[in-house]
Amino acid sequence: MILKRALAACVAVLLAGSAHALTLSQDFNNGSLNGFGVINLGAGSIANGGPDGADDPYMSIEDTGSGFMDVTFNSDWLGDLSAFDGATFSADFIQTDQATGGYLDGFGEIRITGGGRTIGADVILVDPTDVWQSASAVLTAELFGVTQSQWEETLADVTVFAIRAESWSNPSETVGYDNFKLVSTTAPVPLPAGGVLLLTGLGALVLRRKMRG
Repeated sequence: MILKRALAACVAVLLAGSAHALTLSQDFNNGSLNGFGVINLGAGSIANGGPDGADDPYMSIEDTGSGFMDVTFNSDWLGDLSAFDGATFSADFIQTDQATGGYLDGFGEIRITGGGRTIGADVILVDPTDVWQSASAVLTAELFGVTQSQWEETLADVTVFAIRAESWSNPSETVGYDNFKLVSTTAPVPLPAGGVLLLTGLGALVLRRKMRG
């Protein structure tokens, strides 16, 4: 019985983490911007009325000038993001106010600075409306239009991770973002040779005990 328990425990330990998800996320549910900001003539604040209901906090971004405002992510989204090659990015978005004008291209473009370059890719392919919508995209070198080596160099030392919030031709709109998420599921890790030997040895002991019994 002891050997059986030991074998089961070893299997659990050796297989744990053989495939696991790495996740970055921000839902603003604590009522704070949590280090997220707005650059290029925009102002960020927390508002209620997110995709989960009237009491759901989200990040509201008000256009205050003629720049192309971006939301900048906090330090959790900076540094070495190599593990997120091929990760899925997702977000919820809305436009709550605007004056006379029309939609601009570029809303929802992710811009990443790292490795001495800035690269961008559209991950939201529809215009924001007064109803919450969701979008997602798999982040790859191909999506950003760079080589795999350039992509890896960028991810290895990210200094800016941002998403375009500018959506309207007349500088008057207010948009919202919520539930930012970046999820990378790593490939299964092969069982180490030592682990295989350990399992084999324990299995042999269990079999030997049974034969003696």
